[in-house]
Amino acid sequence: LLAFFGLGLAAQDAGSTYRSFTPADQWEVGVDLGTPMILGDIPAKFPGFGGGLHIRKSLGHVFSVRVSGLYASMKNEDEAPGTDDSETAWFSGSGQLVMTVNNLRFDKPYRKVGINVFGGLGYSSSDVTLNGTTVDPNPSGATVEVGAGLAFRFNSKFNLGLEYTVAQVLGDDQDLLDGMNNESNDRNISRDFFHWPHLSLNFNIGG
Repeated sequence: LLAFFGLGLAAQDAGSTYRSFTPADQWEVGVDLGTPMILGDIPAKFPGFGGGLHIRKSLGHVFSVRVSGLYASMKNEDEAPGTDDSETAWFSGSGQLVMTVNNLRFDKPYRKVGINVFGGLGYSSSDVTLNGTTVDPNPSGATVEVGAGLAFRFNSKFNLGLEYTVAQVLGDDQDLLDGMNNESNDRNISRDFFHWPHLSLNFNIGG
């Protein structure tokens, strides 16, 4: 390490170009828009609508942290007439650890395309109606989420993200997102998953 450091200083003294590998201290502020859906007991009816905001802070070349808030509105409906249908309004906040996979080998000042995987925890609350009747109590609780996506960089201040997130509510309400609760011996035998394909308009702030 000392030899490497000494060679670096010598190169600077000799007037050669010095290339810093220290990551930029940037923040990202983003607007998220997409078509959410609930995959559960009742078939999802497309499209849903969702929107949210997020703030992301780089920790280095590979890892960053992100906090986000989201509102989504979705419908589930059986095709046959007179069968079950539901409407769900979803509110959530979460924190994620994001890993830019193709920066594990950092050999460029910045990449035009970033490959991201992420996971995190959060909390969600939902308002659900089943066949016109409000589900009581409305499902809410801690959530766990994972996902992946691509980020296309247009310049140093703006990038466009394309992501897919899947979230699961933990606890007794995990099968109530579509209002239909399958129980056997007082235990849920099915789970509803919140799916969130979306675009992110991301603005970078900082050095």
